[in-house]
Amino acid sequence: MTAGAPAADRARDALARLDRAASRVRCLDLILYRSARREAVRRGQAFHEHAPGVPAADPAEQPPIAAVLRGEKWLASGRPGGWPGLVCDLHWELMQGCDSTPGSLRTVAGWAKGPGRTRIWRRFPEAGAVRSGLADLDAELRAERDPVRAAARAYAGLFVLHPFRNGNGRVMQAIVPILLRERRVLSRPCLLLGATFDRRVFVPLVPSGDVGSFIDFALSAIESAATDAAAACAAIAGRFEEDERRLPGGAGRRLLRRLAGGALPIRDVGTGRAGLRALRRGRIARVIPGLFGEPVVFHVGLARIVSGQTGARRVSSMP
Repeated sequence: MTAGAPAADRARDALARLDRAASRVRCLDLILYRSARREAVRRGQAFHEHAPGVPAADPAEQPPIAAVLRGEKWLASGRPGGWPGLVCDLHWELMQGCDSTPGSLRTVAGWAKGPGRTRIWRRFPEAGAVRSGLADLDAELRAERDPVRAAARAYAGLFVLHPFRNGNGRVMQAIVPILLRERRVLSRPCLLLGATFDRRVFVPLVPSGDVGSFIDFALSAIESAATDAAAACAAIAGRFEEDERRLPGGAGRRLLRRLAGGALPIRDVGTGRAGLRALRRGRIARVIPGLFGEPVVFHVGLARIVSGQTGARRVSSMP
């Protein structure tokens, strides 16, 4: 796809590449975790890791990933609660501990403040109009035939409505991959939008609130995030396949597959100690003291990709 192609076509092409690349990855947990981790770093948020790129908790517990999985459940259950129900569920997943009323539509006026947070840039619709606005947006999305433009329209529409007091941006980013899954653009949940969010481009759009500009921004963000995730999928799949070829088979390969989703407590290795020895000899896996005191095993190559240390070659470079 050329640089001059329409934004929707470029985004669609990037999503197709991502879907193909994701099909090579056995477990997508680390792909989603990598994106959630990058977003957390961008926001300056704390997250728990045994080592860089080695999650200390189930990746599904990260709010952006939990939101994606909530969307998967919503789709599988036949869209219970409709559009307003999904939007509120996503807000609840994303804003627990960050908002006093997670999952509740705002009941007060909404506005965006400018530089220094002293000047109001934009006022949003009255609180009483939010629920009907969500219903209208749902109808618009159902009428939109192009699934990629529908996802971008949802992003723009949620900005214009600003249905919550806080956390609207996170919900806007979470809704896009869910709609792409609903329209079967993506065959598996493998996309998070927040990792490549460019605030420098987004902020100047706020005062006007122009829907077309936000649609273009969303299409560009989809293209960027899909391209980034596709590269990560290809890197992880290539690393995993190369390491698998280096192993003779048996216990080593079985343990390698178990490490595809992240760290494994040493006690869970069980009868796979022979496989662990093979992985350690090949410098494929490493055992370190876990964050909570119990030793854990992790795949060194995957951790480097997740943490962005893809240039590192020596195992000793990990803490």
